[in-house]
Parts: sequence; C-alpha cells; structure tokens
Amino acid sequence: MSSKRSELNSKATHFENNDKASVCYSLGGDSVTLIGRVEFVADKELQSKIWDDFDRSFFPKGIGDPKFRLIKFHTLEATFWIGGKFRTCKYK
Repeated sequence: MSSKRSELNSKATHFENNDKASVCYSLGGDSVTLIGRVEFVADKELQSKIWDDFDRSFFPKGIGDPKFRLIKFHTLEATFWIGGKFRTCKYK
C-alpha cells in the first residue's frame, strides 16, 4: 500500500513512471534481496480484503481515497546470503 500524497516525490508517482523495485530483508548476517516490478491493483474487492481500519489514519476516505494505491510486487530475481553462502535465482 502506498500514498500519492505528492505529485513529485511519492512512491506511487515513482512507480507510475518506473515500475522497477526491490525489497531487502536482513536478519543477523543473513539477507534476501528481491528484484522485480510492481503494478497497481485496481480491483476493489481485493483492495477491500487487504484494507485494515488502521489505514484510515492515512486514507480517511478508505479505499475510495484518491491518494490510496495498492501495489503488487512481482519477483523476477532473488539473491540470498544465508549462512555465509550466496545464491541468485531468476524467476519468469
């Protein structure tokens, strides 16, 4: 989930212009980095399933808020560093 609060600097604005993204998880000395692409989810039924009332503090109008964006991440590549061993996997 992201906000389109700023026309210049928001994640949503960035992803409208460039759908490339990455996510990195780290715990202790191990890490996993995911590289992929994002898409905006327009399906209102799915948005409703993901929605939590806590989100209303950011999006007062709920999923109908014009600044609300639900983002889906598609992994294309994963790089693992676990227990001192390195591996990269590519996905279609």
